[in-house]
Amino acid sequence: MGRQPAKSRTANVGRIAELIFAAEAESRGCTACFPGGEVPHFDLIVVTPSNRKVAVQIKGQSTELFSTIDLNSTTHGPLDLLAVFNAAQGGWFLVPAKVVAGRRTITGAEVRKYPANWNLLE
Repeated sequence: MGRQPAKSRTANVGRIAELIFAAEAESRGCTACFPGGEVPHFDLIVVTPSNRKVAVQIKGQSTELFSTIDLNSTTHGPLDLLAVFNAAQGGWFLVPAKVVAGRRTITGAEVRKYPANWNLLE
């Protein structure tokens, strides 16, 4: 069995990040709901303890580098939160949608301004 193609590895990192985010949100009293099928602008809906529904786009990175993040799929529909998991650093960065609205990319430096910003799910 050979190595997976780069695109497949990237998709795996994304799926793993989605599951980790859902578990973290659940541990904070939220309910994580995955949509049926592919939804181009969000990965899951989180229902907060106050019953607010938050559309979340999740991006996962497996490298320390923290490169520029492509937002093409996050800018074409309702979105409340961009969640970025950096596996090498073991941490979440939660970016409000107003920061990424209408943009094609966001830099790692911009994302790092929002470490563990879990209050967005209160």
